[in-house]
Amino acid sequence: MERALLISRNMPPLIGGMERLIHKTAKILSKHYQLSLIGPKGSRAYFDEGITVYELPSSPMVFIPTSLLLALWLASTRKFRLIIGGSGVMAPAVVAASTMTNTTSVVFLHGLDIIANNFIYQRIFV
Repeated sequence: MERALLISRNMPPLIGGMERLIHKTAKILSKHYQLSLIGPKGSRAYFDEGITVYELPSSPMVFIPTSLLLALWLASTRKFRLIIGGSGVMAPAVVAASTMTNTTSVVFLHGLDIIANNFIYQRIFV
């Protein structure tokens, strides 16, 4: 079975619409891929044992740079068929890991991801 990596701070135990979408996406992907997740601390409890979950502190200031480093390491040590970001904030990690390994990538963008009124966010993440 081919491998996929899903990187998102937006998944349980955090609560909301984006979190439900990413949770359901992960469950569906796990039926077709050997799935690895990079998610917030506490997320492992919400996924089946067949999914490898790497938990990071949920603070954005820690999660974003740490997930980038972890994604690069995982992509260099495993052969993923697909790398997915759960929001625009994950785009740098997804693009870096997929470019380094020539892997297909996808990033979910949600409403405010596209219109956030922040120069740095618009230049780096979108």
